[in-house]
Amino acid sequence: MSMSSEEQGLLEAVAAAPESDAPRLAYADWIAPSDPERAEHIRLSCAHEASRTPGVMRFRDHWLTELEAWFAARMCEQGFSSVTFDRGFVTRAAVTSSALVERAGTLFERNPLLRVLTVQPDTSHLAPLGDVAQLRRITGLRIEVVQRKVRSPGGEWIVRPDAVVDDESLAVLVASPHLISLVGLSFDHAGVGPATALAIAHATALRGLEGLGITSDARMNAKAAANLATRPRCDALTRITLNDCMVGSEGCAALAASDLVANLTELWLESNRIGDGGAIALGESSLTQCTRLHLKENSIGDAGAVALANAPGLAGLEELDLTKN
Repeated sequence: MSMSSEEQGLLEAVAAAPESDAPRLAYADWIAPSDPERAEHIRLSCAHEASRTPGVMRFRDHWLTELEAWFAARMCEQGFSSVTFDRGFVTRAAVTSSALVERAGTLFERNPLLRVLTVQPDTSHLAPLGDVAQLRRITGLRIEVVQRKVRSPGGEWIVRPDAVVDDESLAVLVASPHLISLVGLSFDHAGVGPATALAIAHATALRGLEGLGITSDARMNAKAAANLATRPRCDALTRITLNDCMVGSEGCAALAASDLVANLTELWLESNRIGDGGAIALGESSLTQCTRLHLKENSIGDAGAVALANAPGLAGLEELDLTKN
């Protein structure tokens, strides 16, 4: 069903005042004659939140629970894999890459508060995602390759990804000008290699990025880390997570010597085989703003621990995790 200018104006009012119930309830009144269940879902959701006492759990009544399940199913019929909503409107969602490319208009049309999106690649080629103009509304983007347990021909259970993403096409997505509103960008099993790391480093649209996360990624190796380290100093970027990757001591040294870490308050480098060499490099780095440094499971020994303990730049640390070293 096409959207009228009146409905569009009501949804724009919801987007302009996300903390207020009034625009949501006005929209509910407008759609009630044609979509009574949706209107009731919005009204009951707003009433439930308004009646909650801070810090006290208040259970939803049966009818609201049924309406929430109905609305979630409706959103999945439109193409989402899963949704999270607040007071009757979707705020977070997961969607396959093909569904996003094919149905972006429908997925975003009546969801003015959708700001955090998880894209689950079901194809190796992600470059077309960069042309999805609706991504301009997204503040948090996660690229997550789903891992599934399947039986091998021999009968053993093995983990198999839904897709093996092409590094070059992922780099095209990262360089998209439509990512201009992102403050959080993360990748899980996504295959962030040297090309994508370089694109992250130099993407103009990502200048407002505050947090970057890459986890469970064998392609995030020393070369990829060195490419990431070429990113110019960015005052906005305060959190980097590179967990369960293959950064190694050389990649860690490249990061430590870069301007990339100058304003970081949090750095997570768990399970990266950085060894004493990487720890010593971090001790000599410009991590002077860092308050949380997590180096779990990195084969760090006495020399690395002494270097971290004696580093003047790390005097402001409030958390240092060296477990399993």
